[in-house]
Amino acid sequence: PPLGFFRRGDFERALQTIQRVADRPNFVYWAIAAAIFGKAGARAKAEVARVELLKLYPDFSQSAVDEMRRRSIAPDLVAALVEGWEMAGLNIVRRPNS
Repeated sequence: PPLGFFRRGDFERALQTIQRVADRPNFVYWAIAAAIFGKAGARAKAEVARVELLKLYPDFSQSAVDEMRRRSIAPDLVAALVEGWEMAGLNIVRRPNS
C-alpha cells in the first residue's frame, strides 16, 4: 500500500502505487495523496490533491494534527505526513508536543 512505502521513506514507490489507486471521494485519500505527492516532488499532483482535500475538509490545515492523534497515528508517521503536506502547500498548524 502507498502509505507503507511512504512510512519507509520510499516516496517513489509510494508515488507509483498511489497513482494506480482510483481517486476516492474522501479526505483521507486526498490527505495521503497530498503527503505522498509533496514528498515525492510531484508538484502539479500535490496541488490537485491539496485543492481536493480542502474542498472536502476546508479546515484540514488547522485540524490535521488533532485528526492524527484521534486516529492514534505513530509520531514518526505524523511527522512525515506533516512534512509532506507542507511540501504540498498546506500550512499545518502544530500544537504543543506535535
